[in-house]
Amino acid sequence: MMAVMICVAALATTPPTPNGSTLTAVALTAAVPERVQKYLERCEALRAAELKTLIEKIDAQAARNDASAEAKQQLAALRQRYEQLRDDAAPLAPLPLPVSQDELGVLPAASFADPVKEQAVDVLEVVDEDDLIVRAWYPLPAQPSAPTDQGAAPGERTFVDLWIRGVDTAELSAGNPATLPQVFAVTGNQSFDTDCGKRVLPRLEPIEVERFRSRPSE
Repeated sequence: MMAVMICVAALATTPPTPNGSTLTAVALTAAVPERVQKYLERCEALRAAELKTLIEKIDAQAARNDASAEAKQQLAALRQRYEQLRDDAAPLAPLPLPVSQDELGVLPAASFADPVKEQAVDVLEVVDEDDLIVRAWYPLPAQPSAPTDQGAAPGERTFVDLWIRGVDTAELSAGNPATLPQVFAVTGNQSFDTDCGKRVLPRLEPIEVERFRSRPSE
């Protein structure tokens, strides 16, 4: 390869609804690959947690008995979000960063236009028509047990460089943000030559999950 110039988805517990009922579980089909099944279960777990949080917010907002127009709008927005999340397929879970072998997930949406955004993906180099190298930014974990001056500051970020294979790079260019909506699997490491010597990066490739996703009513 040329040198580059850089140096389902149902869980055992389903979330309750505001009136105390539970959501209908979605049966996993035998055809779902094991790692895809585990990923979809993680998506469902994240949805269940968010639904629980929304219920708590809805209950707290309703208990205030605030008749103002602003309060009513806030309550309506919370209920709308709850119903949308309850009735649609579970949102795709993010890829944990830094990556580990066989992990699945989506990369963060890119944005140079939003400098305070904690997560983004920048294109470092387009290698060919379906390979590229990106830099994925993510927030440093908090360290509550450490002294304040030794922990990560709010908004402090770090990054991991990744080799991505199997995507259309025609609309991508080095030095620009990238939005890659696919679910990626960590499939190994990619070794390549640079002007500074050999480099090895984690390799990501798209994996099919969409046909295995289901809505709670299905």
